[in-house]
Amino acid sequence: MAKKTDKSSAQAQQLETQERKARAKQVEDEYGEVRFTCAYELSDYLVSEMALLLGPENADRRMSIVSFLLCGLIIGDLWAFPGNPVSLAVAIVLVCLAVLSMSATTNLNKLKLRYLRKHGYDVQSMSDGELPRELYVTDGEVVTVVPGIRTEAWPLTDLRRVRSNSDFMLADFGQQRLALFPRRTLSLNNYNALGTLLRAHEPQPASKKRAARKNK
Repeated sequence: MAKKTDKSSAQAQQLETQERKARAKQVEDEYGEVRFTCAYELSDYLVSEMALLLGPENADRRMSIVSFLLCGLIIGDLWAFPGNPVSLAVAIVLVCLAVLSMSATTNLNKLKLRYLRKHGYDVQSMSDGELPRELYVTDGEVVTVVPGIRTEAWPLTDLRRVRSNSDFMLADFGQQRLALFPRRTLSLNNYNALGTLLRAHEPQPASKKRAARKNK
């Protein structure tokens, strides 16, 4: 009985591999040579990792700085104009802003997680067939495939930002188009090379563009 089960499992894996190769060939025929590919099943854990990487880099640190600046303004206002009714009103407004800013800083990741779940990443509401993900990266697109359900190609020219750590890389194309690349699905060399390719298509800040023009 155990041998039959092992044989069935092996046959299922072989069939899945063949189907994945066929999809990769189809992507290559339509979009060009596939340089990187990875496959995984979406889970609550992966969505939580997406939330950590979502948004501009150091956004939480910037919000903390805003909170400290507001606290400084409150202290300065009360010290410079003690007993002044207008000063007191301004201080109350600043206190409210500081409390809101601190609350947002503390709950930023929860807010991002709620945003993801609201925009198509609520794992608990998905069927089992919607969880598998296959990503194929060419020189011009990131092609995301949910086998048997949908295929979407996102041009690298639409890429807004790339954020990564030692375990995950998130490519944000805007309009809820997110491509997550777990490190475990790629070799270290391919993971680093993928990061280089994606970051080459990130929009440059205006300051860097001016510096590049000056260097020319």
